[in-house]
Amino acid sequence: MTIKNSSKNYLSPLDLSELCALAGDAKKAKDILVLDVGAIIGIAEYFVVLSGSNDRQVKAISDSILKAAHECRITPISVEGQREGEWILLDFGTVVAHVFLEEFRNYYRIERLFKDAQKIQWRTQQKRAG
Repeated sequence: MTIKNSSKNYLSPLDLSELCALAGDAKKAKDILVLDVGAIIGIAEYFVVLSGSNDRQVKAISDSILKAAHECRITPISVEGQREGEWILLDFGTVVAHVFLEEFRNYYRIERLFKDAQKIQWRTQQKRAG
């Protein structure tokens, strides 16, 4: 997975959200959504919502996102839920990745809470990088 970026030390929030989506996709995450929530909540610009079918996959998706961020010299502000592997939250400040076990995603339906958020077509970055 390669993200081409004009600056080696900075990713825009949009680029970081796409990096999270691509890293999750590399671990076969399901139903990946990138939501522009900046105008709605003000605490982050983008939410990346991903699902795994079991706790091991959820942890692998989370680890893949953390590794990709680390390779870009980006450290999360907070990581929650790794031990349980049901809903892992990776807070990068402007971008928050929510990695769900499928049944927890179905229960919390986070997309429905932010139904007014614009869905970002994250695969465009993958096409540019490939």
